[in-house]
Amino acid sequence: GTLFSRSWEIYKSRAGTLIALYVLSFIFMALPLGIFAGGGFLLSMKSPESAGLMLSIGGALGGLIGIIAMSGGLAALICAVVDESLGIRDALGKGFTRLWSFIWLWSLLVFIVTGGFLLFVIPGIIFAVWFILAQFVLAEEDDRGMNALFKSKEYVSTYWMDVFVRLFVIWLVSTLIVMVPIIGAVLSLLLVPFTMIYTCLIYKDLKAIKGITICSTTVGRKFKWLFVGTLGYVAMPVAVVAILAALTPVSLPFLLDNSMALLKGGGMEFTVPQEMMPQEADIPPEPVPQEQEVAKAPTPPQAAEPPDTEKLQGRWRGRQMGGDYGWALDISKGALTLKGPDGSEVYSGAIIVNESTDPRQLDIIISKASISQYVGKTASSIYMLEGNRLTLCGSEPGEPIRPASFTPDKLSVCFEMSRG
Repeated sequence: GTLFSRSWEIYKSRAGTLIALYVLSFIFMALPLGIFAGGGFLLSMKSPESAGLMLSIGGALGGLIGIIAMSGGLAALICAVVDESLGIRDALGKGFTRLWSFIWLWSLLVFIVTGGFLLFVIPGIIFAVWFILAQFVLAEEDDRGMNALFKSKEYVSTYWMDVFVRLFVIWLVSTLIVMVPIIGAVLSLLLVPFTMIYTCLIYKDLKAIKGITICSTTVGRKFKWLFVGTLGYVAMPVAVVAILAALTPVSLPFLLDNSMALLKGGGMEFTVPQEMMPQEADIPPEPVPQEQEVAKAPTPPQAAEPPDTEKLQGRWRGRQMGGDYGWALDISKGALTLKGPDGSEVYSGAIIVNESTDPRQLDIIISKASISQYVGKTASSIYMLEGNRLTLCGSEPGEPIRPASFTPDKLSVCFEMSRG
């Protein structure tokens, strides 16, 4: 109760500064993400064939810079919590001065604590309580990296349960507040600075009790904790595989033996283990037919089906799905010409037919087009030929993604044609 009361008094006097720094952290995250993602979008409009790449690069780069900038804002918030004399500008200056030290500390903290949770949860809880004060150690005492983690552990040692109970109470209160519909999101925004003050007071009380703490920071001790963190990432997959192997002694080797077939996809063949095969005694004999064999007349040889390159030849007329009638399609000697109802749209070029796929594919290498930017590009298409009816769906020339069905969407157009 005393801890809550002290935290509230500090919060009331510092709420404006701390909440502003917390909100600025999210603004620092959003600005680079919006700028770079928007830049990628604009570049993709000028070069549609590389739109996916531009958007991915812009989003990834903006996200990375945004996370770094947000880390600076959070570092400033911690500095302002530790030093009550800091205003917004001074806190930002101090936080960004130590930006990379905070990023390195948080990376170590997350790596080790997550590794502890992967070691079946309990070690992760222990590590989290030991090391949670490290960020305040960095802000006030300028101990960095593993040194800050070790000093936090030294402060908490012999008081672990006391610290755990106090942290558990504030974690529980925070969780209950966040669960409140609608208003919970707003309250959580106001609660984060309060939680930091609450945790910082634990750090200052322990520091006052123990005084100046000197920790052993040998290279061997640092590697030991990195090894413990790594152990969790290794132990969890091994444990999962071991449990699966114990629960399914037959099916797991079966899957492993056929893993290459699973990866290859279609046409896979499984090698079923002998113990999974039905025994000979369990298979009833097939009845032997008693009818006398009837002599069958030899089947006359059938004429070979002509290839689609021949069946597609000729003049086709029809409509664009969801659009106008009056479209004309002429295919002759490996070339195609498509004209719109009023003749204003004309596309022509060489075609490549692949009838071994499902659905069958037809690529059009544009040599002449009403839209000049399409010239020299390929329109990836699929088609379905049913007697004198032709259904053709194609992507925008230059677009690498081929239509997956005969339903038009934002990236493809479809035509229904009849011969004549």
